Amino acid sequence: GIGQSENLTKIGVMLSVLPDMASIGGQAASLAKNILIHGHSVQNIGVMEPLSTNVYVNRRTANRIGVSINEQALNLATEVID
Repeated sequence: GIGQSENLTKIGVMLSVLPDMASIGGQAASLAKNILIHGHSVQNIGVMEPLSTNVYVNRRTANRIGVSINEQALNLATEVID
């Protein structure tokens, strides 16, 4: 299955993809700085998507259900659980 939590992947979900919360905090700080210090209007800022994501792969679960994940995909993962 696919989830949205590193912990779920560690207990058996095959794949989780979630925004990098530290990156989102940095983005929020940048937005606050632009509003509070530089006087930018909130209406003109718009919506920002997360700049980075975390991908967790449980290779043990993938093997158990017969899914093969190539090395290139594994190399892109934030963490691979064996």
